[in-house]
Amino acid sequence: MVEHETLRLSLPPLEWIQTALKKNITVLTITPEIADQSCKLTQQGLETEDPADQLIVAAALTNRFILITRDHKIIRWGGVQTLSY
Repeated sequence: MVEHETLRLSLPPLEWIQTALKKNITVLTITPEIADQSCKLTQQGLETEDPADQLIVAAALTNRFILITRDHKIIRWGGVQTLSY
């Protein structure tokens, strides 16, 4: 996203991530359950073939998180609870 300029950061990406992690943000591990769930989402009607999107959605589902997104395909799908912005 940074390289395609759809996400603008005030710092270089690694520095931004390191700063964010100091502010009570947790990085989730891609568990076997998340990986398995991500492989099933297209069959469940999610209209994205982007593996990153599939992993993010699967992580939200597996952990019962609300996914904050503006991705219209994910929001329209409705298979995960979302908060759009």
